[in-house]
This record gives sequence, structure tokens and C-alpha cells, in this order.
Amino acid sequence: DAGIRDIPMTQMVYDAFREQRELNLMLGLQSNVEIGGRSGFIFNTKHGRPIMPAGVNSFLKNIVNAYNKKESKLAEEEKREPELMPPISSHTLRHTGCTRLGENNVNPKVMQYVMGHSDAQITMNVYNHIAEKSHVENEMSKMNLPETVPAVV
Repeated sequence: DAGIRDIPMTQMVYDAFREQRELNLMLGLQSNVEIGGRSGFIFNTKHGRPIMPAGVNSFLKNIVNAYNKKESKLAEEEKREPELMPPISSHTLRHTGCTRLGENNVNPKVMQYVMGHSDAQITMNVYNHIAEKSHVENEMSKMNLPETVPAVV
């Protein structure tokens, strides 16, 4: 049941979805398909069917492969090691989204709702990653403790 919910979005996301819907109308890509009582999908195939997760994953794989191919060729020309992108999936984007919510101090219960988890512990333990050591250092610096205070052991 937690998977079926209204998900809040920023104005920027709303505007991007509205622009995509307008583009779909101009290109004749309106979706007349109903799935699970839902219709009016925004991201559609050329046949008007909603793009499924496997299609998104295929698209992301193609982007990464194209980048890595170009980077490998450039690195060879420049006689250096290539800086290749790792594989990316829709699930990777989900993890990233949850991590960004955490980095922006979104309330864990709100994160739980947005992610569709029945238990906030799943959200906090599985999906919320600290991307870099600098994030920890930044949070600790907010405490603003003077260096002259001895540590209590």
C-alpha cells in the first residue's frame, strides 16, 4: 500500500513535467493507456505506451556505454587512464534521490513517505548513503566546538 501515494515535487520538477507533456502533444505521443487505474503518463514510447523501468535502464546503459566509449578513445589519444562511469540504473537514481533528501536534512518520516517504505528504518539503513567524508566533516563542523576543549574519555 505504501507504493501507491501522491509524491510531492518541487516547482522545477512540476515545470519539467509540464514541458514534457506539451512536447508529447506536439509530437503526437499522448498516452491513452490505462495501467492499474492510472493514465496520462508523461514518459511514453513512440507508440504511446508508458516507458517501463527496463526501458529506462536500457536508456541509462546506452548513455554510460556511449560516454565510456568516447572517454576511452580520448584517454588513449591523451595517453592517460580513462575515467569511466560505473553502470547506472533507475534503482541507482532512487538511491541517489534518497541520499540527497538526507543530505538536505529532510525529516526521516518524510523520506520514508516519499520512498514508499512501510518502515523508516529501511529508508535510513538501506537507501540513505553518505556520499563523501566531507559530508561528515561538514556536519561535525556545525557543532563549532573550540579546539581548546579537552575530549572526555
